[in-house]
Amino acid sequence: MSVATAKLIWPPSKDKIQPIDTSWEPQGNAHLLNVKGASFYANPSSTYGGDDSQLNPEDLLASSISSCFFMTFFAIANKAKIGLKSYESNVEVHVGGEKVKSAEKIVFNLKMDCESNPEKDKLMELCQKAHKYCIIANSVKAELEFVLN
Repeated sequence: MSVATAKLIWPPSKDKIQPIDTSWEPQGNAHLLNVKGASFYANPSSTYGGDDSQLNPEDLLASSISSCFFMTFFAIANKAKIGLKSYESNVEVHVGGEKVKSAEKIVFNLKMDCESNPEKDKLMELCQKAHKYCIIANSVKAELEFVLN
């Protein structure tokens, strides 16, 4: 089983932004992606002969799920008036399967700081609600797990 990861930090800090390595030379089926003017290389994960130091579709899926879930959670947290001060997620997309591979499990490792110090049960309830309305998470069949740190 391979695992793709994505980390999201809010609010963003300029000292934590790292440019993608521009010295890397694409090989094989590595390709350039351009999204709204931002360009980057992607290649297969090492499971499929690629370079794990570079982006791959599994990483991009983890990033997409992480971003969509955060924006949905942010809106729900504001409505619940919990006073979200910071949010960090490390999302793991676990890929498996015999002949046909798929995302089997997605783990959200979450760390939050809130003004109202809500109980863990309340945060889990908000996570479940955010999942219900997250377009990307609802587009995959994988089991979702939330871990609050």
